[in-house]
Amino acid sequence: MRRIGSGLALALLACACGGGSKSGAASSDAGASSSGATSAGSAGSNALAGSSGNSSGGSSAGLAGDAGNGGTATQGGSPNGSGGAAGATIVSGGSAGAGGAPIMLHQCAAAPDPSCPQKVLTGNVFGDGSTLAGVTEVTGNVTILQATDLSPLACLETVDGEVQIGLDISTPMSLWALRNLQTVGFSLTVAGDPLAVMDCGLAHLKSLGQKTLFGSVDVRNVGGELDLSNVQFVTNVRVESSLLTRVTLPSHVSLSMGQLWFDSNPQLQNVEGFTSVTLSHDQNGTGVRIVKNPQLSNCRAQALAALFVAAGFDGAGQTVSGNLADCP
Repeated sequence: MRRIGSGLALALLACACGGGSKSGAASSDAGASSSGATSAGSAGSNALAGSSGNSSGGSSAGLAGDAGNGGTATQGGSPNGSGGAAGATIVSGGSAGAGGAPIMLHQCAAAPDPSCPQKVLTGNVFGDGSTLAGVTEVTGNVTILQATDLSPLACLETVDGEVQIGLDISTPMSLWALRNLQTVGFSLTVAGDPLAVMDCGLAHLKSLGQKTLFGSVDVRNVGGELDLSNVQFVTNVRVESSLLTRVTLPSHVSLSMGQLWFDSNPQLQNVEGFTSVTLSHDQNGTGVRIVKNPQLSNCRAQALAALFVAAGFDGAGQTVSGNLADCP
């Protein structure tokens, strides 16, 4: 057990590196669930409203809907007057007040930013991340504790070791600075705070674990949308206790996977992607665990589990329960 941030415990699941892969191709054409929430039509910035520390039970992030030209904004599904500037969407981390001033969220780009001038930092990085300003590659591990500002990571594209980021904040925070990260040699963990929002962070991530043939992405306690559509190499994807509303998985790719977990995500409505994916069974993995996601289609969860069974995983070992009961 490693503790990241103040009072935030991360259980990093230990799996042996290596291990053979049992071929068993499962080609998926399972379509993504359609979301009822639509983005505002015109391009613009989004605002993350402050949150009161008195929100009960981990306040949920409500989407204020489509404040387009003359449109009516809604928050949490209820009319809420005007939603701000045309084309903007307000994401609220709870009740406004003690959470501080809003911050601006971003439109996600199709490609990473142009690379910064090459700057390689040799060895490990441990601290608040301030030493990473302008760094494009780290040859060791990156461990960031109690981060309140990730902007120094904006140039970072490659980490040869593992990445662990622990957020411990009391005001809204964006993970926008992680938008250009593309390669992690081992595994990546983001352990957030209910006020942290992905904001295109990790949207251009391509590879986790190619150095060891075993890599995981673990995301906890963050909100917004997680886009892993560009990932081409990963063993485990685990999303737990988050306020994410949407996760997009890779499509049109061959993956050797061990685990796909979505556990206790009260706002997760859509898990998209995994179209035309060929899976093989990493011998150290148990497969699918999709539980306690009350807004996520149970039909979609079962379809994902079926892909893993077709790839050679034990059907009895796939766990699907506590999701939106929408299957006949």
